Amino acid sequence: MMKKLFVPYSLAKQLKQIGFDVFCLGFYDADGTLFPNVQEVSTCRDILQNEKLYPEYDADDTVFIEYSTQLTSDIAAPVWEQVIAWFREKHKIVVSVYHEIDFENLWWSSVNDMKTDRPIAPNTEFKKYNAALKFAVAQAIKIVQTKNK
Repeated sequence: MMKKLFVPYSLAKQLKQIGFDVFCLGFYDADGTLFPNVQEVSTCRDILQNEKLYPEYDADDTVFIEYSTQLTSDIAAPVWEQVIAWFREKHKIVVSVYHEIDFENLWWSSVNDMKTDRPIAPNTEFKKYNAALKFAVAQAIKIVQTKNK
């Protein structure tokens, strides 16, 4: 997997604490190791211990299992776009990064209230896009944490 597409473990833990519960393409184990979230199982026989529980499957069918982090200590590993969409849809917070060539080719983090289109965290400059994105998401997490208190 391309790790840079996924929110890092430290932010994923914080997202879980504020209620992020979207199905993700990956998950982190307790050690912070990233794993794919959907695994092919060669046959149902590999997973079915009691055929009476799953009469709709033939023992020789190939199936895909969707792993859920809801009831485990594992943590969903979303891609950045999922987190941005979740903040926008659930909390009405617009998280973005924009580029300013006039200011020494810098990237700026931006966190705005969707209802007012006003900043709710200071725009901050970075030399790298991913640093600005990580900072913007961290700021949005802090805002939701504050609202939830």
